[in-house]
Amino acid sequence: MTVYKNATVIGTASVAGWPFAATGGRLGFIMVSATASQLDDFGGGNAPASAVAAPLLASRALVESSDRTAVVRWETAAETRGVVRFGPSIPLEEVMETPVGTRHEAVFGHLEPGRRYYYQLTVYDADGNLVEAALDSLETAPSRVVVTPQTLFLSNAFPNPAHGSVQMMLELPAHARVGFSVFDVGGRRVFAREDRESEAGRWALGWPGTSSSGNRVQPGLYFIRVTVNGAPHVRRVAMLQ
Repeated sequence: MTVYKNATVIGTASVAGWPFAATGGRLGFIMVSATASQLDDFGGGNAPASAVAAPLLASRALVESSDRTAVVRWETAAETRGVVRFGPSIPLEEVMETPVGTRHEAVFGHLEPGRRYYYQLTVYDADGNLVEAALDSLETAPSRVVVTPQTLFLSNAFPNPAHGSVQMMLELPAHARVGFSVFDVGGRRVFAREDRESEAGRWALGWPGTSSSGNRVQPGLYFIRVTVNGAPHVRRVAMLQ
């Protein structure tokens, strides 16, 4: 597949050398931060004669995992329906759909510790047009003796300073409702995630270093605010160019 912009080649993709080519599938591409773009049919295939508006991904999928749970989150530039295919091998047998919206989350539980799992994300707009992300994978944490934390603990953000995504570790001594948001030095909220219910244990929290709209934030100092049952806990992180 070759992608042109104003008659100039800007990218190519091929299944040559792809380890999963023998299992079949689709060859595609993702347009990021291109909400004014459109795909045009210049002949060939079964594409409609008119331009096809692409349900563009506004941000890359963000994955958080423990030894037995994986959470996949992503955002889209327009209202879309999401489908995540998931499993320990190809073909991916577990399928989870998300409601129509711009913010999506799929949670997969009862996983095996220390095992690699594969997932693939597809989003559909109201007209049935789709964008399919590349096949990706994650590895669950090794099996361990589960020790419930005795006290609440939130680590500092790392790496710090950071050029892109950062992570934090949260230890919960009991079930709690957890919120996550990021503010700039002017007090403006630049990123937020819907509150979620979390069981007691150790959790990884991640921020991709973007605004809620998927744009990379400007260099500077930011404050990550994690709420546990409404109580705020704040950590600082410096974002570099």
